[in-house]
Amino acid sequence: MRKAIAAIFASVFLFASVSAVWSEPLIYKHKFTKGALGKYRVKTVLNMQMPGSRDNKPMTMSMTLTLMQRTTEVSQDGMGLIKSTITDMKYGNMPAGNNYKPKNASITMFVAKDGRRSNIQGLDANTENPFESAYTVGEQIMFPAKPISVGDTWDSVVQIPGYGADMHIASTLLSDSETIWGQKASKIKQVYSANVDLEKLVKQMAADRGQPVGSFNITGTMDLSGTTVCLFSQSKGLLLTATSQQKAIIKMSMSMGANGSSTPMEFNQEATITSTRFK
Repeated sequence: MRKAIAAIFASVFLFASVSAVWSEPLIYKHKFTKGALGKYRVKTVLNMQMPGSRDNKPMTMSMTLTLMQRTTEVSQDGMGLIKSTITDMKYGNMPAGNNYKPKNASITMFVAKDGRRSNIQGLDANTENPFESAYTVGEQIMFPAKPISVGDTWDSVVQIPGYGADMHIASTLLSDSETIWGQKASKIKQVYSANVDLEKLVKQMAADRGQPVGSFNITGTMDLSGTTVCLFSQSKGLLLTATSQQKAIIKMSMSMGANGSSTPMEFNQEATITSTRFK
């Protein structure tokens, strides 16, 4: 049961990472160079309202990690094969008695020039520590095929890796004249939302890992909403920084066996996630 609930919370971070950049209209795209290594420092501050918490106060946790993304191959059409690994994961304000031990996780995936990910391998390999796998996907900034200029908006729908649910993203190019670290950057705002069927989620995750669902039946929904603001280098085709504010409302019921009584629960979660590329 604990693994299932942990996996549900870990999926929230996946959704955040599936989030989604000058005056003359330009085509924006991700650019890849074989052998290139991108490194990001990721920090999360998480507030969770748990059922039965003392004084009805939210529990606050923090986490930092390093995300490394190595381009191992580049196709003729510009798609990159990326090996994504996290290291140096550290937690703050963990509940007393928690013996959670972070460990490195790694996946491979194809990333197209428009930001769409495909053929993700290894996402479900870490069943004991689902958070590690979730963060390896990284920020997903989607671009339209047409040229865009300041003030333009575009909509994207992407499938959340491994969970069979769609993320709806509304993006806006806010500025093309930001400056960071002495280089020009564009600012993009993304507003996203998703709804997930938890019963389907738990069954799909168990099937992907070749494991039985277990004697606990979990039903309910998770509603996710949030906003991400990114700085993107159009000339280099690279994400420089991203800050996400997200909220998740999880309404679920658990029962033991086919005829067991159902226990309804509601979890509320708010998170701030920042990603900053190493200079």
